[in-house]
Order: sequence, then C-alpha cells, then structure tokens
Amino acid sequence: MKKIKILFFALLLLNNCEENSKTAEEYFKIGMKNSNSGNYSAAIINYQKALAIDSTYAKAYYNIAIIKAVMLEDSSGACENARKAKKFGFTEINEYKSTLKVNDLIDEVCN
Repeated sequence: MKKIKILFFALLLLNNCEENSKTAEEYFKIGMKNSNSGNYSAAIINYQKALAIDSTYAKAYYNIAIIKAVMLEDSSGACENARKAKKFGFTEINEYKSTLKVNDLIDEVCN
C-alpha cells in the first residue's frame, strides 16, 4: 500500500511539472482552440496562463478583450484588456479578409 501511495504522489507531481512546463505560446494556442470551439471561459483561463508566463503577450490581452466584448458583453473587462494589448504593441490583426484594429476596439468598448 505504501508503494502505491508513493507512486500516486509521484504521478501527481509529474503531471504538475508537465502542466507548468508549457510556454506562453502553448497556452495561447490552447486558448485559441478553446475559443474556436466556443469554450470562452476555458479560452480566457488559458490566455491568462499565457499572461502569467509573459505579462507582455499583447495578442493574449487582445483575444481576452474580444471575448469579453463580443461574447460576454463585458465592456469594462474588454476595455482594460484592449488597452493592455495596445500598451504592449498590438495594433491590428488581419484575418478573414478584414482588419481588426485595437484602436477601433478601444473606441467601441471604452467610451
């Protein structure tokens, strides 16, 4: 029984180490997958994990801002994250033949 307990705790520790070894980019990609599948709360959690590793990760702030603005109707949270995205150098993203500018988002949700 003692060996089983030791093995159990070793597996827990190993799993925790694997979780902590992810990079900000890996958490960001997981957040993108969550967002694309409609799991916005999980997306925000993973973007926040990316930001815990790299607090200047502008794309993560921007994606949180978009989710909060569009899906959660949280203008205050969207505004805060959009401003941080801009502060850390995010300007625009070109996707689906359109350009999304952080200044446009700030104008929309911060006023």
